[in-house]
Amino acid sequence: MHILCINLLSHSAGRGGLVQDGAFWYPVRLIERLSSGLWRVRWWRGNQYESESLLGMESTTLAEENKIIDSLWSNVRGRRETRVSVYILYARRQLTSDIFKLGKWVHSFNIPSAEDILADPTSIAYQDEVNQALEPAKKLLVQLLLDSESMNPSLLDTPIPALKHLHAIEKNARQEQLPYIGNLTVNERAQIANWFEVHVSRDPSLRHHWVGYLPLAHAITIFIAHRLHQNPPRDLEEEILDGDLLPRAWEIQVQNMGSLNDDVDVDKQCLERLEEEMFENSSRAGMAGNHQWGLDAGDHQEGWNPYLGTPEHWNHGDRPENDDTEMRVSSFLTFVGLSSYFHNNSERVRIHYSTLSLDTGILCRYYCNPNPNSLSRCPNFFDSML
Repeated sequence: MHILCINLLSHSAGRGGLVQDGAFWYPVRLIERLSSGLWRVRWWRGNQYESESLLGMESTTLAEENKIIDSLWSNVRGRRETRVSVYILYARRQLTSDIFKLGKWVHSFNIPSAEDILADPTSIAYQDEVNQALEPAKKLLVQLLLDSESMNPSLLDTPIPALKHLHAIEKNARQEQLPYIGNLTVNERAQIANWFEVHVSRDPSLRHHWVGYLPLAHAITIFIAHRLHQNPPRDLEEEILDGDLLPRAWEIQVQNMGSLNDDVDVDKQCLERLEEEMFENSSRAGMAGNHQWGLDAGDHQEGWNPYLGTPEHWNHGDRPENDDTEMRVSSFLTFVGLSSYFHNNSERVRIHYSTLSLDTGILCRYYCNPNPNSLSRCPNFFDSML
């Protein structure tokens, strides 16, 4: 049993972490800490959840701050033990016990590049949000694709900001590219393209008529407008009327011109950093870097080996390894309990540990009284035993 003292203020937006879903832990990107102590997190799109999970690709949810763990850098027992108790010194004291078994996900280094994803409309399947946004405009999008010049008189009075833009600069709607993407991620743009090919184009041979051109540009405008309607920006001084949604969405869209060479996949970059910290094998990482994740906890999801295929440069080859010692599975079970008592009219917490050796059947009991005013560790009575 290992007691970790974590300063929760060390969590920062943009960093990666692990959050539990069901029996397993999956990578997330921390987006925003709310005043309630919750974090808004985005789950990695390559997570392969169990069938009963309610999470979808790139889901964004709220997570309790004391239920987020980082890479457990250099923490041997934290990575390998069956149970890790985390003594939280933030606001009210809490003690949590969890089994750290990793869920299965597609590693960052096995994810296609942004260029590969955007060049292939079949690369990422669209989600419900995309369908809800674009389905009402399906007939119009088909018309934009099939109309050879997109100059049909019936379209002149239709609110299509991208088309009005082309008319204003006197450019041919079929020949002028419109690489405006607003604040959409690579994954979101890929989903929009996937929906367009499935429901509008239906023929891969037609891609050169809409990828990067007016039909897809207007689909992006519609999606941004849908998001504006569902989640208006906090800094708006007044409500956006329905008739103003598309023009406002176009304003947001033209603020960013996409390029296959400039796209930054922030989720992928975040996971790359987290995975390197989790799986680096070096003198800097110490024994914790030598395949320790889940060593005592048992199999990860579906027997997945998270170390398989990791980049060679993560293995620095600069430390001697004793696999007889470092890879030995600990044969014990540890239980944790809490009790409270009063000292000088103030409530204190006492932590009880019970360790059962599966080899000898001997049960050992210990306790300690953590200092509530310090971030120092509780004594670890089990280091000498393990």
